[in-house]
Amino acid sequence: MMDVRGKGQGRGWGRTGRGPSFFVCVFLGLAQLLTGCAGVAPERPQGNAGAEPHTFDIYYLDTELTRLASVPYQTETTDADALVDELLERFFDIPPDIGGICPIPTESVEYLGYTRQDIVLNVNFDVNYTDTGLWPAWQEVMARAALAKTLTQVEGIDYICIYTGDIPLMDTHGNPVGVFGPADFIGSVEDVDRARVEAKEATDSGAGAGTGDGEGKPSTTGNDRGDGESKPSGRGDV
Repeated sequence: MMDVRGKGQGRGWGRTGRGPSFFVCVFLGLAQLLTGCAGVAPERPQGNAGAEPHTFDIYYLDTELTRLASVPYQTETTDADALVDELLERFFDIPPDIGGICPIPTESVEYLGYTRQDIVLNVNFDVNYTDTGLWPAWQEVMARAALAKTLTQVEGIDYICIYTGDIPLMDTHGNPVGVFGPADFIGSVEDVDRARVEAKEATDSGAGAGTGDGEGKPSTTGNDRGDGESKPSGRGDV
């Protein structure tokens, strides 16, 4: 009787006639393809990838505790809130190798956070901020100047307002300090020095609230800038 099976059927490979070498080639081809794909890492989105770095000045108190100085800081952060967080982190943690310190004694005064209201940044500290036994009044004034000069570099923030335990900061006469910006302090940061601030503090303590005459501590006890421009009132009772 004639054998009608295909040539491959007698060897158990079905009707295709494809032997073991065919499947070995297929397996090797697939293995090479998979290996090649595994070597290509998938692209992951990078937050500010490609963004150009921007330079900001972080203001601090020199080691002699006499005047403010600044150190440049570069970042690619563009989101305003994230940038405020980043600048404050640098402000409170001045690198020791630059020869300066944070003007706020962070070992005694605790930073509690901030809120934004239009162009005003409300910065909140604990009640130790107003304790003159922990740091002198002249240093607190210089701390305000450093905060204003550092944080108003963020687009959309023109003024700073200090709160202590959710209560607006008061001056030595019990008046609200109110909002303040870089223009409320000496035009040149090199002129914001301890001697001038101390002299102005002594004058204010004997003659009442400061007049903002450009010597040392400026007048920040109200919303009148003294130049005809009205300043915002800050957070108020919020």
